[in-house]
Amino acid sequence: GSMDENLVSPDSDRQKGVCAGQKKVCKGTQEWQEPDYGKVAGYEADEKKCDGKDNDCDGQIDEGCACKTGEKQPCGQSDVGECKKGEQVCNASGKWAACKDKVDPGSEVCDGKDNDCDGKTDEEVQGPAADKTIGVCQVAKKVCHGQYGWAEPDYKKIGNYEPVEKTCDGLDNDCDGKMDEELLSPKADKQDGLCTGQKKSCKGKDGWQEPDYGNIEGYEPVETLCDGKDNDCDGKVDEELKLPDASKTKGVCSGLKQLCGGDKGWLEPDYSKVTGYEANETLCDGKDNDCDGQVDNGLQAPGAAKTKGVCLGQKKICKGSNGWQEPDYSTVAGFELQELSCDGLDNDCDGAVDEQCAFFVRGQRFGDGFGLNSDDGTHFVRHSIGTPRIIGTATDGALTIQQRLVADPGDTP
Repeated sequence: GSMDENLVSPDSDRQKGVCAGQKKVCKGTQEWQEPDYGKVAGYEADEKKCDGKDNDCDGQIDEGCACKTGEKQPCGQSDVGECKKGEQVCNASGKWAACKDKVDPGSEVCDGKDNDCDGKTDEEVQGPAADKTIGVCQVAKKVCHGQYGWAEPDYKKIGNYEPVEKTCDGLDNDCDGKMDEELLSPKADKQDGLCTGQKKSCKGKDGWQEPDYGNIEGYEPVETLCDGKDNDCDGKVDEELKLPDASKTKGVCSGLKQLCGGDKGWLEPDYSKVTGYEANETLCDGKDNDCDGQVDNGLQAPGAAKTKGVCLGQKKICKGSNGWQEPDYSTVAGFELQELSCDGLDNDCDGAVDEQCAFFVRGQRFGDGFGLNSDDGTHFVRHSIGTPRIIGTATDGALTIQQRLVADPGDTP
Protein backbone atom coordinates (compact mmCIF):
# COMPACT_ATOMS: atom_id res chain seq x y z
CA GLY A 1 0.00 0.00 0.00
CA SER A 2 3.08 2.26 0.05
CA MET A 3 4.55 3.99 -3.00
CA ASP A 4 8.11 5.15 -3.70
CA GLU A 5 9.27 4.19 -0.18
CA ASN A 6 12.88 3.49 0.83
CA LEU A 7 14.28 5.09 -2.33
CA VAL A 8 17.90 6.26 -2.58
CA SER A 9 17.77 9.93 -3.63
CA PRO A 10 20.36 11.10 -6.18
CA ASP A 11 22.37 14.29 -5.67
CA SER A 12 20.76 17.53 -6.76
CA ASP A 13 22.22 19.42 -9.71
CA ARG A 14 23.76 22.10 -7.46
CA GLN A 15 26.43 20.70 -5.15
CA LYS A 16 28.69 23.71 -4.57
CA GLY A 17 28.68 26.26 -1.79
CA VAL A 18 25.76 26.13 0.59
CA CYS A 19 24.04 23.54 -1.72
CA ALA A 20 26.62 20.89 -1.03
CA GLY A 21 24.98 17.53 -0.09
CA GLN A 22 21.52 18.47 -1.35
CA LYS A 23 19.40 15.64 -2.82
CA LYS A 24 16.70 15.49 -5.44
CA VAL A 25 13.13 14.91 -4.31
CA CYS A 26 10.76 12.19 -5.64
CA LYS A 27 7.60 13.74 -7.07
CA GLY A 28 5.78 10.53 -7.99
CA THR A 29 4.78 10.50 -11.63
CA GLN A 30 6.98 13.61 -12.16
CA GLU A 31 9.94 11.52 -11.11
CA TRP A 32 13.02 13.10 -9.46
CA GLN A 33 12.92 16.92 -9.10
CA GLU A 34 15.34 19.55 -7.79
CA PRO A 35 14.89 20.43 -4.11
CA ASP A 36 13.55 23.81 -2.94
CA TYR A 37 16.88 25.64 -2.66
CA GLY A 38 15.08 28.52 -0.94
CA LYS A 39 14.94 26.33 2.15
CA VAL A 40 18.71 25.83 2.18
CA ALA A 41 20.40 27.94 4.90
CA GLY A 42 22.27 30.93 3.39
CA TYR A 43 21.08 30.26 -0.15
CA GLU A 44 20.60 33.23 -2.52
CA ALA A 45 19.52 32.91 -6.09
CA ASP A 46 21.63 36.05 -6.83
CA GLU A 47 24.52 36.37 -4.44
CA LYS A 48 24.36 39.59 -2.47
CA LYS A 49 25.84 38.75 0.90
CA CYS A 50 29.49 39.27 1.51
CA ASP A 51 29.92 36.51 4.05
CA GLY A 52 32.63 34.32 2.67
CA LYS A 53 30.16 31.75 1.34
CA ASP A 54 29.04 30.65 -2.06
CA ASN A 55 25.41 31.55 -1.47
CA ASP A 56 24.21 30.97 -5.03
CA CYS A 57 26.04 27.66 -5.34
CA ASP A 58 27.94 28.60 -8.49
CA GLY A 59 31.37 27.86 -7.17
CA GLN A 60 32.28 31.51 -6.49
CA ILE A 61 32.29 33.22 -3.13
CA ASP A 62 31.15 36.79 -2.57
CA GLU A 63 31.54 37.61 -6.20
CA GLY A 64 30.72 41.27 -6.79
CA CYS A 65 31.58 42.32 -3.22
CA ALA A 66 34.02 45.27 -2.86
CA CYS A 67 37.10 44.93 -0.63
CA LYS A 68 40.45 46.59 0.15
CA THR A 69 43.45 45.24 -1.62
CA GLY A 70 45.30 42.78 0.60
CA GLU A 71 42.37 42.32 2.96
CA LYS A 72 41.71 38.70 4.02
CA GLN A 73 38.65 36.85 5.20
CA PRO A 74 37.72 33.23 6.00
CA CYS A 75 35.67 31.50 3.37
CA GLY A 76 33.92 28.20 2.96
CA GLN A 77 30.99 26.47 4.63
CA SER A 78 32.17 25.04 7.88
CA ASP A 79 34.87 23.52 9.99
CA VAL A 80 32.60 20.68 11.06
CA GLY A 81 33.44 17.10 10.10
CA GLU A 82 35.51 16.84 6.97
CA CYS A 83 34.76 20.46 6.03
CA LYS A 84 37.40 23.11 6.37
CA LYS A 85 37.18 26.85 5.88
CA GLY A 86 39.68 28.47 3.56
CA GLU A 87 41.00 31.99 3.13
CA GLN A 88 40.05 34.64 0.64
CA VAL A 89 42.28 37.64 -0.25
CA CYS A 90 41.13 40.90 -1.83
CA ASN A 91 42.98 41.42 -5.10
CA ALA A 92 44.37 44.60 -6.64
CA SER A 93 41.07 45.24 -8.36
CA GLY A 94 39.28 45.44 -5.04
CA LYS A 95 37.56 42.15 -5.59
CA TRP A 96 37.68 38.99 -3.50
CA ALA A 97 39.78 36.36 -5.09
CA ALA A 98 38.89 32.68 -5.08
CA CYS A 99 38.70 30.92 -1.72
CA LYS A 100 41.76 28.83 -1.09
CA ASP A 101 42.23 25.64 0.95
CA LYS A 102 38.57 25.26 1.78
CA VAL A 103 36.86 21.88 1.95
CA ASP A 104 33.13 22.09 1.32
CA PRO A 105 30.53 19.48 2.39
CA GLY A 106 30.24 16.47 0.16
CA SER A 107 27.89 13.51 -0.14
CA GLU A 108 27.91 11.20 2.83
CA VAL A 109 29.71 7.94 2.15
CA CYS A 110 30.46 4.89 4.34
CA ASP A 111 33.91 5.67 5.67
CA GLY A 112 33.44 6.60 9.31
CA LYS A 113 33.62 10.32 8.50
CA ASP A 114 31.21 13.24 8.51
CA ASN A 115 31.40 13.93 4.80
CA ASP A 116 28.44 16.29 4.63
CA CYS A 117 29.61 18.19 7.68
CA ASP A 118 26.37 18.00 9.60
CA GLY A 119 27.84 16.58 12.75
CA LYS A 120 26.76 13.03 11.96
CA THR A 121 28.78 10.14 10.62
CA ASP A 122 27.69 7.79 7.84
CA GLU A 123 24.04 8.74 8.29
CA GLU A 124 21.39 7.85 5.74
CA VAL A 125 23.87 6.15 3.49
CA GLN A 126 22.21 3.54 1.29
CA GLY A 127 24.16 0.33 1.25
CA PRO A 128 24.75 -1.73 -1.86
CA ALA A 129 23.06 -5.09 -2.31
CA ALA A 130 24.23 -7.80 0.09
CA ASP A 131 25.98 -10.88 -1.22
CA LYS A 132 22.78 -12.86 -0.71
CA THR A 133 19.91 -11.25 -2.58
CA ILE A 134 17.63 -14.16 -3.44
CA GLY A 135 14.92 -15.87 -1.45
CA VAL A 136 14.07 -14.15 1.82
CA CYS A 137 17.28 -12.10 1.37
CA GLN A 138 15.95 -10.43 -1.78
CA VAL A 139 16.12 -6.87 -0.42
CA ALA A 140 19.12 -7.34 1.86
CA LYS A 141 21.63 -4.52 1.85
CA LYS A 142 25.15 -4.27 3.13
CA VAL A 143 25.67 -2.41 6.41
CA CYS A 144 28.08 0.45 6.96
CA HIS A 145 30.81 -0.32 9.48
CA GLY A 146 32.43 3.10 9.48
CA GLN A 147 36.11 3.15 8.66
CA TYR A 148 35.87 -0.56 7.70
CA GLY A 149 33.41 0.21 4.95
CA TRP A 150 30.50 -1.95 3.83
CA ALA A 151 29.91 -5.33 5.47
CA GLU A 152 27.36 -8.12 5.13
CA PRO A 153 24.17 -7.60 7.11
CA ASP A 154 23.15 -9.81 10.06
CA TYR A 155 21.03 -12.22 8.04
CA LYS A 156 19.54 -13.66 11.25
CA LYS A 157 17.58 -10.43 11.60
CA ILE A 158 15.88 -11.06 8.26
CA GLY A 159 12.45 -12.58 8.71
CA ASN A 160 12.34 -16.36 8.02
CA TYR A 161 16.09 -16.53 7.37
CA GLU A 162 17.87 -19.81 8.23
CA PRO A 163 21.61 -20.48 7.78
CA VAL A 164 20.67 -24.07 6.92
CA GLU A 165 17.19 -24.67 5.54
CA LYS A 166 14.97 -26.42 8.07
CA THR A 167 11.50 -25.02 7.66
CA CYS A 168 8.98 -26.33 5.11
CA ASP A 169 7.26 -23.11 4.05
CA GLY A 170 7.76 -22.69 0.31
CA LEU A 171 10.50 -20.09 0.93
CA ASP A 172 14.19 -20.00 0.12
CA ASN A 173 15.14 -19.52 3.77
CA ASP A 174 18.90 -19.90 3.32
CA CYS A 175 18.98 -17.68 0.23
CA ASP A 176 20.74 -20.20 -2.00
CA GLY A 177 18.22 -20.18 -4.84
CA LYS A 178 16.48 -23.39 -3.72
CA MET A 179 13.31 -23.79 -1.70
CA ASP A 180 12.73 -26.38 1.03
CA GLU A 181 15.72 -28.43 -0.07
CA GLU A 182 17.35 -31.24 1.91
CA LEU A 183 14.89 -30.95 4.77
CA LEU A 184 14.73 -33.54 7.53
CA SER A 185 11.20 -34.88 7.11
CA PRO A 186 9.21 -35.68 10.27
CA LYS A 187 7.48 -39.02 10.69
CA ALA A 188 4.05 -39.47 9.11
CA ASP A 189 1.05 -39.82 11.42
CA LYS A 190 0.68 -43.52 10.56
CA GLN A 191 3.66 -45.61 11.67
CA ASP A 192 2.11 -49.06 12.21
CA GLY A 193 1.98 -52.02 9.82
CA LEU A 194 2.80 -51.26 6.19
CA CYS A 195 3.27 -47.57 7.06
CA THR A 196 6.30 -48.13 9.29
CA GLY A 197 9.01 -45.57 8.49
CA GLN A 198 6.79 -43.32 6.38
CA LYS A 199 7.70 -39.61 6.33
CA LYS A 200 5.67 -36.49 5.76
CA SER A 201 6.10 -34.59 2.50
CA CYS A 202 6.91 -30.87 2.20
CA LYS A 203 4.17 -29.09 0.25
CA GLY A 204 5.67 -25.60 0.22
CA LYS A 205 3.46 -22.93 1.75
CA ASP A 206 1.07 -25.68 2.92
CA GLY A 207 3.81 -27.07 5.13
CA TRP A 208 4.32 -30.70 6.06
CA GLN A 209 1.61 -32.98 4.72
CA GLU A 210 0.87 -36.67 5.09
CA PRO A 211 2.39 -38.89 2.37
CA ASP A 212 0.26 -40.54 -0.29
CA TYR A 213 -0.33 -43.83 1.51
CA GLY A 214 -1.92 -45.16 -1.69
CA ASN A 215 1.58 -45.53 -3.12
CA ILE A 216 2.45 -48.14 -0.48
CA GLU A 217 2.05 -51.65 -1.87
CA GLY A 218 -0.79 -53.42 -0.07
CA TYR A 219 -2.10 -50.31 1.72
CA GLU A 220 -5.85 -50.04 2.25
CA PRO A 221 -7.74 -47.16 3.89
CA VAL A 222 -10.15 -49.78 5.22
CA GLU A 223 -8.79 -53.29 5.73
CA THR A 224 -10.23 -55.87 3.30
CA LEU A 225 -7.28 -58.15 2.53
CA CYS A 226 -6.57 -61.31 4.50
CA ASP A 227 -2.80 -61.46 4.29
CA GLY A 228 -1.43 -61.33 7.83
CA LYS A 229 -0.55 -57.64 7.43
CA ASP A 230 -1.73 -54.40 8.99
CA ASN A 231 -2.87 -52.92 5.69
CA ASP A 232 -4.63 -49.86 7.13
CA CYS A 233 -1.78 -49.09 9.53
CA ASP A 234 -3.94 -48.96 12.66
CA GLY A 235 -1.91 -51.44 14.69
CA LYS A 236 -4.27 -54.37 14.03
CA VAL A 237 -3.86 -57.22 11.56
CA ASP A 238 -6.73 -58.53 9.38
CA GLU A 239 -9.38 -56.98 11.65
CA GLU A 240 -13.10 -56.58 10.93
CA LEU A 241 -12.84 -58.24 7.53
CA LYS A 242 -15.90 -59.10 5.48
CA LEU A 243 -15.73 -62.89 5.39
CA PRO A 244 -16.39 -64.62 2.06
CA ASP A 245 -18.72 -67.64 1.89
CA ALA A 246 -17.21 -71.06 2.51
CA SER A 247 -17.14 -73.44 -0.47
CA LYS A 248 -19.90 -75.47 1.23
CA THR A 249 -22.95 -73.42 2.18
CA LYS A 250 -25.81 -75.90 1.69
CA GLY A 251 -27.55 -78.12 4.19
CA VAL A 252 -26.02 -78.10 7.66
CA CYS A 253 -23.25 -75.82 6.28
CA SER A 254 -25.68 -72.97 5.63
CA GLY A 255 -24.19 -69.57 6.52
CA LEU A 256 -20.63 -70.84 6.90
CA LYS A 257 -17.84 -68.37 6.09
CA GLN A 258 -14.20 -68.77 5.29
CA LEU A 259 -11.69 -67.95 8.01
CA CYS A 260 -8.72 -65.60 7.68
CA GLY A 261 -5.47 -67.52 8.08
CA GLY A 262 -3.13 -64.52 8.00
CA ASP A 263 -0.37 -64.92 5.45
CA LYS A 264 -2.05 -68.16 4.31
CA GLY A 265 -5.06 -66.19 3.11
CA TRP A 266 -8.66 -67.33 3.30
CA LEU A 267 -9.14 -70.85 4.65
CA GLU A 268 -12.10 -73.20 4.72
CA PRO A 269 -13.75 -73.58 8.12
CA ASP A 270 -13.38 -76.77 10.17
CA TYR A 271 -16.48 -78.59 8.94
CA SER A 272 -15.99 -81.30 11.56
CA LYS A 273 -17.14 -78.78 14.16
CA VAL A 274 -20.44 -78.21 12.37
CA THR A 275 -23.28 -80.01 14.13
CA GLY A 276 -24.50 -82.92 12.01
CA TYR A 277 -21.78 -82.57 9.36
CA GLU A 278 -20.48 -85.71 7.61
CA ALA A 279 -17.87 -85.73 4.89
CA ASN A 280 -19.76 -88.72 3.42
CA GLU A 281 -23.44 -88.87 4.26
CA THR A 282 -24.39 -91.83 6.49
CA LEU A 283 -27.10 -90.44 8.76
CA CYS A 284 -30.76 -90.75 7.93
CA ASP A 285 -32.06 -87.59 9.57
CA GLY A 286 -33.72 -85.49 6.88
CA LYS A 287 -30.67 -83.26 6.64
CA ASP A 288 -28.05 -82.52 4.00
CA ASN A 289 -25.19 -83.66 6.19
CA ASP A 290 -22.44 -83.52 3.53
CA CYS A 291 -23.62 -80.12 2.28
CA ASP A 292 -23.94 -81.17 -1.37
CA GLY A 293 -27.48 -79.92 -1.80
CA GLN A 294 -29.10 -83.35 -1.44
CA VAL A 295 -30.77 -84.78 1.65
CA ASP A 296 -30.06 -88.35 2.85
CA ASN A 297 -28.54 -89.32 -0.51
CA GLY A 298 -26.25 -92.27 -1.17
CA LEU A 299 -27.00 -93.94 2.17
CA GLN A 300 -26.18 -97.60 2.89
CA ALA A 301 -29.50 -98.88 4.23
CA PRO A 302 -29.35 -101.38 7.10
CA GLY A 303 -31.21 -104.72 6.92
CA ALA A 304 -34.88 -104.77 7.83
CA ALA A 305 -36.08 -106.49 11.00
CA LYS A 306 -37.40 -109.34 8.89
CA THR A 307 -34.90 -110.85 6.46
CA LYS A 308 -35.89 -114.52 6.40
CA GLY A 309 -38.19 -116.42 4.05
CA VAL A 310 -39.85 -114.25 1.44
CA CYS A 311 -38.32 -111.17 3.23
CA LEU A 312 -34.82 -112.19 2.30
CA GLY A 313 -32.76 -109.10 1.30
CA GLN A 314 -35.23 -106.51 2.61
CA LYS A 315 -33.71 -103.20 3.77
CA LYS A 316 -34.93 -100.42 5.99
CA ILE A 317 -36.15 -97.25 4.32
CA CYS A 318 -34.93 -93.70 5.23
CA LYS A 319 -37.85 -91.49 6.26
CA GLY A 320 -35.91 -88.23 6.81
CA SER A 321 -36.29 -86.78 10.28
CA ASN A 322 -38.12 -89.98 11.33
CA GLY A 323 -34.96 -91.99 10.69
CA TRP A 324 -34.77 -95.57 9.43
CA GLN A 325 -38.15 -97.27 9.13
CA GLU A 326 -39.23 -100.81 8.32
CA PRO A 327 -40.17 -101.45 4.68
CA ASP A 328 -43.78 -102.01 3.64
CA TYR A 329 -43.83 -105.82 3.90
CA SER A 330 -47.24 -105.92 2.22
CA THR A 331 -45.49 -105.18 -1.04
CA VAL A 332 -43.24 -108.23 -0.67
CA ALA A 333 -44.44 -111.12 -2.90
CA GLY A 334 -45.89 -113.98 -0.80
CA PHE A 335 -45.66 -112.09 2.50
CA GLU A 336 -48.29 -112.87 5.11
CA LEU A 337 -48.40 -111.13 8.43
CA GLN A 338 -49.75 -114.46 9.87
CA GLU A 339 -48.80 -117.51 7.87
CA LEU A 340 -51.87 -119.17 6.38
CA SER A 341 -50.64 -120.60 3.11
CA CYS A 342 -49.22 -124.11 2.94
CA ASP A 343 -46.93 -123.42 0.01
CA GLY A 344 -43.51 -124.47 1.18
CA LEU A 345 -42.54 -120.83 1.86
CA ASP A 346 -41.77 -118.89 5.00
CA ASN A 347 -44.49 -116.34 4.31
CA ASP A 348 -44.32 -114.48 7.62
CA CYS A 349 -40.52 -114.36 7.54
CA ASP A 350 -40.04 -115.88 10.96
CA GLY A 351 -37.72 -118.64 9.84
CA ALA A 352 -40.39 -121.43 9.89
CA VAL A 353 -42.05 -122.81 6.75
CA ASP A 354 -45.77 -123.68 6.62
CA GLU A 355 -45.85 -123.97 10.38
CA GLN A 356 -49.70 -123.99 10.46
CA CYS A 357 -50.15 -126.88 7.90
CA ALA A 358 -50.93 -130.67 8.82
CA PHE A 359 -50.18 -134.03 7.06
CA PHE A 360 -51.80 -137.53 6.92
CA VAL A 361 -49.32 -140.34 7.12
CA ARG A 362 -50.75 -143.93 7.20
CA GLY A 363 -54.09 -142.54 8.06
CA GLN A 364 -52.85 -140.31 10.85
CA ARG A 365 -53.76 -136.66 10.47
CA PHE A 366 -50.76 -134.28 10.27
CA GLY A 367 -52.63 -131.25 9.02
CA ASP A 368 -55.71 -130.18 7.13
CA GLY A 369 -55.90 -130.37 3.36
CA PHE A 370 -53.22 -132.97 2.75
CA GLY A 371 -53.54 -136.58 1.56
CA LEU A 372 -51.26 -139.62 1.43
CA ASN A 373 -50.26 -140.76 -2.08
CA SER A 374 -48.43 -144.03 -1.32
CA ASP A 375 -47.64 -146.28 1.58
CA ASP A 376 -44.19 -147.57 0.81
CA GLY A 377 -41.08 -146.30 2.47
CA THR A 378 -41.31 -142.98 0.65
CA HIS A 379 -44.54 -141.10 0.83
CA PHE A 380 -45.70 -138.43 -1.51
CA VAL A 381 -47.82 -135.94 0.25
CA ARG A 382 -49.46 -133.10 -1.53
CA HIS A 383 -51.84 -130.28 -0.66
CA SER A 384 -55.37 -131.34 -1.59
CA ILE A 385 -55.97 -128.20 -3.71
CA GLY A 386 -52.94 -128.67 -5.95
CA THR A 387 -50.31 -126.59 -4.14
CA PRO A 388 -46.70 -127.82 -4.16
CA ARG A 389 -46.24 -131.35 -2.96
CA ILE A 390 -43.59 -132.77 -0.70
CA ILE A 391 -41.45 -135.90 -1.03
CA GLY A 392 -40.54 -137.23 2.34
CA THR A 393 -40.12 -140.32 4.55
CA ALA A 394 -43.18 -140.89 6.73
CA THR A 395 -43.31 -142.62 10.03
CA ASP A 396 -46.08 -142.60 12.51
CA GLY A 397 -46.54 -139.06 13.78
CA ALA A 398 -43.59 -137.53 11.84
CA LEU A 399 -42.70 -136.47 8.32
CA THR A 400 -39.17 -135.87 7.25
CA ILE A 401 -39.25 -133.53 4.23
CA GLN A 402 -36.77 -134.48 1.61
CA GLN A 403 -37.77 -132.36 -1.35
CA ARG A 404 -40.43 -129.90 -2.39
CA LEU A 405 -41.95 -130.53 -5.81
CA VAL A 406 -44.13 -128.36 -8.00
CA ALA A 407 -47.76 -129.54 -7.96
CA ASP A 408 -48.85 -131.73 -10.82
CA PRO A 409 -52.52 -131.36 -11.81
CA GLY A 410 -52.63 -135.11 -12.53
CA ASP A 411 -51.85 -136.07 -8.96
CA THR A 412 -54.63 -137.59 -6.91
CA PRO A 413 -54.90 -138.13 -3.19
